[in-house]
Amino acid sequence: MGGPPAYANSNLTNRGRDATWGYGLKLGWMGKISDAVTLGASYTSKVKMDKFEKYKDLFAGEGYFDLPESFALGIAFKANPKLTIAADYQRIDYSGIKSIANPSTNTGNAVAATGFTVGSLGCDTCRGFGWSSVNVFKLGAEYQYKPNLILRAGYNHTDNPIQSRDVTFNMIAPGVVQDHVTLDSPMA
Repeated sequence: MGGPPAYANSNLTNRGRDATWGYGLKLGWMGKISDAVTLGASYTSKVKMDKFEKYKDLFAGEGYFDLPESFALGIAFKANPKLTIAADYQRIDYSGIKSIANPSTNTGNAVAATGFTVGSLGCDTCRGFGWSSVNVFKLGAEYQYKPNLILRAGYNHTDNPIQSRDVTFNMIAPGVVQDHVTLDSPMA
């Protein structure tokens, strides 16, 4: 056992800046059903990204880190001339992206054969963040308090994409907020 597997080189850390290009498609529709009701829908395809060359041994899938597919539906109801209430539902499909969806308990074939931890990152079957697809629910209100003052409030709830087996590995990228409240009062 002379060292890590051939594909597990030093493309993990301290490699400087790296950039990648990607492509995807986003479509949307919004229609006013009546004076009081507006409906909307959107679809975002998976954004297919090129490989991160300098960090290819960090992400499952050999450096590919695509962005997930999602779709959303929404409705806005104008209760009166001053008050609008809106609700949205969104589904984000993390399951189709190895670097995000592979369980953090995956060790890849190389680790089983060699025992090197570094081999548990980078390959197609290696560790990812273990995220499941999520549902996102949003509720908001806008109130025209005065001609030059609008008051807004919103609440967002998202499923937790992280399973208990993946908590430790996700500490390197703590980006999950399940509940979010926002208040805003821009001047009109």
